[in-house]
Parts: sequence; structure tokens; C-alpha cells
Amino acid sequence: MSGKRTLHDYFSSGKKQKISDDESPVQDELQQPSTSRTSTIPVECPVITEVKLKSDSDFDSGDDSIANDFSSETDLDDDDDEKSESIEFTEWLRRGNEYSATSNAEKDVNTKKSPGPADLSQSPEDEPKQPELILFPRTKFGNKQRQFSSAWYKLYPTWLEYSVLCDAAFCFVCRHFSVNPPEVFVSTGFKNWKRALERDSGFKKHEVSIEHKNCHLKWINYSKIRANAETSVMSQVNEAHRALVEENKAYMTIVIDILIYTATQNIAQRGNRENLESSNRGNFLELLDLFAKHNLVVKKKIVEEVSRNAKYTSAQVQNEILFICSKMILDKISDEIRRASCFALMCDETKNISKTEQISVVIRYYLDGTIYERFIGFRAAKNLDATSLLSYIKELLNQCGVDMQKCIAQTYDGASVMSGRVKGVQKLFRDEVPRAIYVHCYNHRLNLITVDICKNLSHGKLFFDFLETLFVFMSGSAVHSQFIETQRQINPEKKPVELKRICYTRWTAQVHACSAIKTLVTEILVFLNKLIADKSDRSAEAIGMLHQIDFNFIFNLCMYYKILNLFKGVSDYFQKVTSNLSSANILLKSAEDTFKTMRSSDDEFLLIYFEAIKICENNNIDIPSAYQAVQTSRVKKMPKRFEHFVVSENINIEDEVPIDQRQFKTRVYFPTIDLILMAINERFNKCASVINASSALHPENDDFLSYEIVRPLAEHYKIELDSLKAEFTILCKTIKQYELEKNIKISNIMQLLDLLEIYKIVFPETYKLTVITLTIPVSSAGCERTFSCLKRLKTYIRNKMTNERLNHLAIINIERSTAKTLSADEIIKKFDEMHRNRRIILH
Repeated sequence: MSGKRTLHDYFSSGKKQKISDDESPVQDELQQPSTSRTSTIPVECPVITEVKLKSDSDFDSGDDSIANDFSSETDLDDDDDEKSESIEFTEWLRRGNEYSATSNAEKDVNTKKSPGPADLSQSPEDEPKQPELILFPRTKFGNKQRQFSSAWYKLYPTWLEYSVLCDAAFCFVCRHFSVNPPEVFVSTGFKNWKRALERDSGFKKHEVSIEHKNCHLKWINYSKIRANAETSVMSQVNEAHRALVEENKAYMTIVIDILIYTATQNIAQRGNRENLESSNRGNFLELLDLFAKHNLVVKKKIVEEVSRNAKYTSAQVQNEILFICSKMILDKISDEIRRASCFALMCDETKNISKTEQISVVIRYYLDGTIYERFIGFRAAKNLDATSLLSYIKELLNQCGVDMQKCIAQTYDGASVMSGRVKGVQKLFRDEVPRAIYVHCYNHRLNLITVDICKNLSHGKLFFDFLETLFVFMSGSAVHSQFIETQRQINPEKKPVELKRICYTRWTAQVHACSAIKTLVTEILVFLNKLIADKSDRSAEAIGMLHQIDFNFIFNLCMYYKILNLFKGVSDYFQKVTSNLSSANILLKSAEDTFKTMRSSDDEFLLIYFEAIKICENNNIDIPSAYQAVQTSRVKKMPKRFEHFVVSENINIEDEVPIDQRQFKTRVYFPTIDLILMAINERFNKCASVINASSALHPENDDFLSYEIVRPLAEHYKIELDSLKAEFTILCKTIKQYELEKNIKISNIMQLLDLLEIYKIVFPETYKLTVITLTIPVSSAGCERTFSCLKRLKTYIRNKMTNERLNHLAIINIERSTAKTLSADEIIKKFDEMHRNRRIILH
């Protein structure tokens, strides 16, 4: 970078340093200035305690000069982050105990001349000069001529070197690393060949000297430094930088883990007051404080560095991290959808606690032998017309990177704005994606049949209205506690049961209400009689309710309980992610056949009738008899003077009250079954032939692999008809052979698809059609499940949450299995890339 000097440049410059007198090299005409080298210091350099330093002040001043020079030469004007980073490095450099004597000695070596003649090694990087001469120069000692011997190189291979110019021996390590160099072996050389190998003189004496050993140890450490060319002073700075980055990443990992944990567990993160004086700063900050008690890194960031304003716990940082997590989840979903051959769209809307309409979009697809229903987000809806709703849906699909043209079906509820044939959302969507057929949610249709029973039959309406009245009465503050206590007194070992409210928009609310009343008939009667006997404020209401719990009520209770239980089993299957269109149609056909059997056979009616009699006998409720039927058979007529005040049907009210078995059968039982059969035929059997054709792909269907039935479905999705017809012919035999070999029975469409996966090359068109059938949604229950999450997320005390944060939290919570697999390192990387000028260093 221009304008900046590295530490390498610093040591490579010709900056003068003070050399003490005892370190001055001997001025000799044979000496030449040694080549200046760049000094390097290792990341982990061992401390050499044997070396005597010049002084503590010299050591400190040397470090300060390096640090100050580095700090002054570094460009700190880029942004605040680089300033903070440089200051941290400078402070680290000032720690004297991080430098060993080796680094100090190395600095001295590279800033002064190496003593000795020019034919010796000129730097510590060279090896000792050990020339092999045929004849070394001889010197007379006494009466003998003596000379240097090359055999001595083997005795002292690491430090002994010979100068031909001076005919003298020198010490390699002392010449380059000695702080107080001796004259001999460093400057003038050793020439007394007579005493060269004596024990108390010559080479041996020098080798055992303290100065030589210290220099030898310095040279070993220096060699280690040179072995790793990248370990320089800047490398040490980089090592400190790396340690700081790792520390910051460890801290951010904990922050991210807390956010993901609270999001997946649906725990509120924010607090009402998050300042230091608050006793409850919110779950996120309180959890972070808890981590600080057991984690030194977190403690350092949020306690010791509180004034640095870089804790990264603000709401803005939380939102950024939540956004990254939700985006990574959507990217994984998008990748799976791209790999799938097709997908289906499910959509519904609801109102949250803030009275904001929220659009929920769920994608269904088949991939690698599994059916998936994945939530891709909420969208706040300002307008609820079809055009606006479609734009919201397309916006969510685009954010997830989903190709609309791969959509093969769309499932909504029956609201006109969604299902309208002219200007509904489904029609507008099909204008852009023609093959995306519309499927009216099976659960909503089934619930409409239940509502028809509860509201369109007079005895049914009176029955369910009384259930609601009984629930309201038993839910009073004083009455409720007494009722629970009565249950404990009658059945001490049984857990008290709560009565359930009637709700026509909840798919199984009615059956749960009937089940609770049927279980508590005895307890209710005992409690009402107790209230009457106590002559309390609620006694009058108790008398009226007790009067209405008669055989007529008990019969309706048993009948509706059985009917709604049948619907519940079908509804539960529709809500499963693994449900498919062909199996749903088969199940509906079975339910319809069951109701036809109940209509044509007296056995089912008698079972219900005698069950009601048994309950009445156990609870002393009057049972209609033939004598009572004769006594009450007289029809009462309304006086003529009152006829113009009342508008009624042709039959009298008294005639509607059944009084014997035959009348219960004809006036209550048959009308209910007839209405159910009519509603099933109206709401299901008149569906498009394209949807009904999927039933022929179910192995349990009598029309399994019937080409004529499947043909409308195949034509709609542009399947090659001739190939499909030929495949059906071969597939029947293949299935039989497969069942014999594997000793299994293919009884559902998923097992059929497993077989087709094996023979995909042989049956490509059948495979495509089967995957499409599995992909078409039966119900929009996936959207309903997201509404349950929405209700838990945006509560009364969290109603100020923005729509963006709500959407991110919902994605993480609903897709928690994917959220738990997210990599913290990847999240940190994306978080760092969003803003390169963060105060916390992450790269």
C-alpha cells in the first residue's frame, strides 16, 4: 500500500544504530563491509536466559523505537478500524516479555559488520568457511614446523573456520553473534597450532567458554528463524492479528448461537429497558451475561471492554444476524427447489396481534424420496385484492429465487378473492403459469361439511349451541374451580378434564367438545344438582341446564361424536406433510361408503341408540318408552289469535321433538346422514376430472393404472400419451414380479414411486406423473402451522416487532432443523462482508 512502510522495510533501511566501543570491529585492510540483511523474528521464539543483554533500558528503548517507527510509518487515515488495529498491534509490540534475547541479538547481527578477514563467512546465513588445501602454510614453533590441519574440521564442524589470507582459525558463531567478542577467534584469529588441541588452551578451551556457548545457542535459534522465511516481525504482528480475529470470532459465535437458540425456541430476545441499570435487560443480554461468568472471551468483550462500544449486541446487529441466518436458510431451500422437477404453492393469510394481515407462503416439492413443505416467509399485506395478493406471493418467490414456471399446483382456502374463477388469485396465477391447477384445501372443504351439520339442521344447531352455553357456564371463575373439585372427588385417580369451546373455524374443535362432554356426563349432572341444592346465585341457570340434559341431548351427543370422529381421522390425514392427492381421494371414497352403510343399515343406528340408553341408565336420565309415546302423541296446535305474530314452517315445533326409537331414526339420524352425503358429493365429487384422475395411480384403487381415467391428468401436464399407455401395460406385470421377488406388497403411491425410481429409464412418463401427483398439495395445513408460530412469536408484549424481524424469526423458528445446521463461521463471514469498516476485526 502506498505511503506505508513495513517492518521489513524498516530493517532493510540504512538506519544507524549506536554501537558500543567493545562491539567495534577491528579495522583491518582485509575486512570488507558485510552485506546488510533483513532481520526476521519467529512467531514463537524461545527465550534465552543465558545471554547477557546490554541493559534493560537499551532493550526497552529498542522495542519502543520499533513500535513507534511502525506506528508512525503506518497509514492510519483509512478508517477507525485500521487505527484501532494498529494501536492494538503497537501495544502488543511494547510488551518486553514477548521478545527474547535471540531477536535482540539478531538485530545486532544485521546492523553491524562481521569481524574477520574477507575470505570468511560474511553473514550468519553462510556456513563456516572450511577450505580443503593440499598444503597449509607452515609456521615454526621452536624446532618444529607446524600447520593447520583439515582433520580439525571434523572435530569442530559447526563453528571452526579457516582463513587462508590470515592463516588463522576463527569461530563462526562468535564472529556473528558475540556481544563482547574476544580478540582471538573473532578479530585476529587463532594461529598457535602447537597448542590447538590442548585441553586448557586452543580449540577445546574456546568451545567450553560461556561466551562461545551463548553465541552457539544464538546461532541455533537464528537457524530456526531462517528455516521459516515467512516468520518475520510482520509475521508476529500478523500472528497477533490472527489471535485477535480468532478471539473476536469466538465471541461472535456465542452471540450467533444465542440468537439462533432463542429464535428456534421462540424466546423473546429484547428487553423493555436494556441499560446497565435495568434488573432485566432481556433474554439475549441476560444469556450473554451468563456466558460471561464461564467464558473469559465473552467477559472481556462485554465487561472489560465496555467503553469500546464494540460489543455487537444492539438491535441493529441482531437484525443483521437474523437476516443472514434466514437468507442462508432460504438459499438452501432454493437450492433444493432447483434440484426438484416441480413444486406446488400453498398460501393463506391471517391477522396478527397488531391487526396486520400477514400472507404466508409454503412450497411443497418431492426430492430424493421425501416430500417437503418449506416455509419461505411472511409478507405484510396492505391491500387484500387479488392483484395485490398475487404481487405479494410473487415477491416472496423472487426473494427465494424460485422459478414460477416450475409450479404445477396451487392450494388456497375457499375465499372468493383466492379461488375466484374470473379475477381470483388462482386465475391470475394460472394466466402466467397455465399448468398450475387450483386445489381447494381439502381440510377447509371438510370443515364446511361439519359447519353445515351444525347450522343447517335444527336439532344440530340446538345441540351445539347448548354445548357452547355449557362451556361458558362452566368457565366462570367460581363455578370452574368448583367443577374441577367435583371431578377430583368423584374420580380421585383421574386427571380433571376441561370443557372445550365450539369454534367453527377450527377443524377439530367440535369433536373435542363432544368428547369432553361425553366423558364428563356424570360429573356435570352431579355438579349441577349440587349447585341447585346449595341455592347459590347460579342455581336458576343450573336448573335450566339440568332440564336440557335429557335423552334427546344424550342421543345427539353419541351420534355427533361418532360422525365427527370419522371426519377427524380423515382431517388428520389431510394435514400430514406426507399426504397425497391419490390417497386423499381414496380415503374420501372410503368415508363416503361408510356413511352410505350407516344410512342403509339399522345396525349403526342401533349401536348409537343403545349407547345413549346405557348412558341415561347410568345417570338416572328418563328414557322414552312406548307408553310415553302414546301419552304424548297428541299434537298441540297454536291458537289462531297468535298465528299472525309467528312465522314458522308448516310443521309444528312439537312434531320435531322425537319421542321414540323410530322418530329418533327418521327425524334426527337420517337427516344428518343425508346432509353429510349430499355435502360430500357437492364439495368433493364434483371436482375437476384432472384432480380425480390421480386416484388411478393408487395401488389400492380398483381402477389402478387405468389409462382412460389417468388421461386428463396426463394431458394437462403434457405427458407423452402413447408412451404412458405402453408403460402402464408393462408396469402391471413388473409390479407383480417385483412383489414376488421382494416378498412385499405395494399398497401406496410412495411404494410405487420407490419401484419407479429403480426403473426410471423404463417408465419415465409414469415416473413424472407419479411425482406430480405426490407434489400436488391436499391441504393448506402447512400455512396454518405457520400461523400457530406467528401467534407465538408476535404476542401482546412483542407487538412492536417490525415485519422484517418477524419474518426472519419465523423462518428460523419454522425451519429450525435447517437453522441448527448453519455454520457459525459462514454466518460470521457474511456478517463481516456486509460492512468492511466494523469496529470488531473479523478478517
